[in-house]
Amino acid sequence: MIYLLIALGLTPGGSSTVNIYTQTIHRTTELTTRATQLTIKQHNNKNKKQQQEHNNNKNKTIDNKKNTTDNKNTTARTTQLKTRTKLLTTRTKQQEQHN
Repeated sequence: MIYLLIALGLTPGGSSTVNIYTQTIHRTTELTTRATQLTIKQHNNKNKKQQQEHNNNKNKTIDNKKNTTDNKNTTARTTQLKTRTKLLTTRTKQQEQHN
């Protein structure tokens, strides 16, 4: 503590000034640390939210692609069934005419 007094140019009797100075530095450091932690927390929350939105959009894209594929498959299957129905209808008519 003597070195601190000499560095500040204070006499050894100025210890109350040193205590006030030390408390001020401590409080300033504490406030700076809290502000930094808050900034980091806000930044992390923002990144987390952006990542969640990205993942949600990615999942929606995957779902949309899957739905598109499902719709194409359903359309193809429907077309196959219509073709088979026409063939069966034609065969049935031919058999009826033949009998």
